[in-house]
Formats: sequence, C-alpha cells, structure tokens
Amino acid sequence: MLKISFYFEKEQERNIDHHILQWFFYNLLWNKKEKYHDLKYSLFNFGNIFPFEKWQNYQAGKLYSIYFKTVEKEICFSVYETLTLKKEFAFWKNNKLIVKKVIYIKDDPIYPGKIIKWITPIIISIYKDLAEKYGIKFKARLWRPMYWIKEMWFDIFVNQLTKNILSKYIFLIERWYVDRLNDFDKSLLEIYKDKNKFEDFVKDIDLFSWYKYKRLASVYYKGVKIPGSVWDFKVSNNLDYAKILRYVNQIWLGERCSAGFGFVL
Repeated sequence: MLKISFYFEKEQERNIDHHILQWFFYNLLWNKKEKYHDLKYSLFNFGNIFPFEKWQNYQAGKLYSIYFKTVEKEICFSVYETLTLKKEFAFWKNNKLIVKKVIYIKDDPIYPGKIIKWITPIIISIYKDLAEKYGIKFKARLWRPMYWIKEMWFDIFVNQLTKNILSKYIFLIERWYVDRLNDFDKSLLEIYKDKNKFEDFVKDIDLFSWYKYKRLASVYYKGVKIPGSVWDFKVSNNLDYAKILRYVNQIWLGERCSAGFGFVL
C-alpha cells in the first residue's frame, strides 16, 4: 500500500468526483502492456483524500494524503516510480496536483476473528430479476442497477456482498494459482461453474461471524450520487473463509472498487 502526500496548486472544489480520482490513477498505468481497465475486476483501489474538508474546498498549498492499494507488485512499482519521478500532474479543471512524498506501508493482515472497519463506502447493486426474487419494487431503468439501501434489509446486502467476494476470489486464484489449488479451491471452482449450485453455496457460507451497519454514505461518480454504506465486520473463524477474505482484501470488497469504493484499512 502506498501513502501519497500532495497538495493542489489552486483551490479545489470539495466535492471531488470519484471518477476523476479513478482516471488519475488509470492514467498513471496507461502505457502498460496489460490493459487494466478491461479486466473483469480492478487490481487497485484508493481511499478518501484526507484531511477531509467538511465545510470548505480543498485549499491551495495545503498538504493532503491518499492511500493507494494494489494486488500486484508491478502496478505498485509503476505508480510509485511515476509519482516520484514526475511530481506534477494535471488535475481536473486546469488544476495541478504536486506530489511531496510517496511511502510504502505494509497492509494489515486478515485473520480469523479480525474485526474489519471500512473507511470508504461499500457499493452493492441489484438488477430487476433479483429485486423481483426478493419482492422489492424495482425503481430503476431496466438496464441500470438499483443500489442497496437499508430499507431493503441486511440479508440482501450480505448475500450480494458474499457473492461479490467469492467471484473475486475465483478471479484471483484463476489469475495466479490455477495449477496449484487445494481441494477447497478446486471444489469452489466446480461449484462456481454451476449457477444454481453457486447461489445455494452463497446462501450457506458465513464469511463473517457478525456484521454491523454504521451509516449511509452517498458519493458522486460521473456526476451521479450513488448510495453506499459503511460497515464493521468480524471475520469468520473458519480458516478457508478467512483465506478468501485475505485474498479479496487485496482488490477490495463490493462494486466500483477502482473508483475508490470498498477500501479497507
């Protein structure tokens, strides 16, 4: 994980759209052979800019920081090298972002029984067929998702989050370790190939011992306000389940992670 300290050349609007931050980091990786933007799941994520300016715009010359996390060393080295060599970067509406320092920080491990506290909202969405399955009135256009809000009840959120986590875990082990899987991973891969079996497996698996909803946290993405939520979770004591979370924590949980959602410290 990288901690990037920087300042803005000019005063910057407080409501920085997450899409702008997303493309700032994608642009740092633009010339690489692998097209990271085209992958099924993102390989990087970032937190909020802090200190957060609650009542005013981000000030010119004031030092701010942002955490950047990635699952692959090549991405980490590339971002680190670009930020430390170039120093000055164009940033939305004729502003400049000037990098002061970039340091590497070791990420906290995930282990059985650990309590995970989110620092950015988790985004979870459902489409029309799933809404009908749960008996929820679908309020979005057919080709768009409807985002989870607490009125839908928590079981829907946890079920969709679990499905997201398991899908990402499959993505990672197929990317890295497809020739060196243990019996649990091989069994999970077979279940994943059958949609009905996978749906049943998602219902039965408990990746977390408990969870606690803390608050709604809406954020802007491409000019649209998206409802997210902030939670605390306790990791299951099952070693295989904890391993799943340990892997997926490296690409983060929920949807739109490359846009800075679902960041875990």
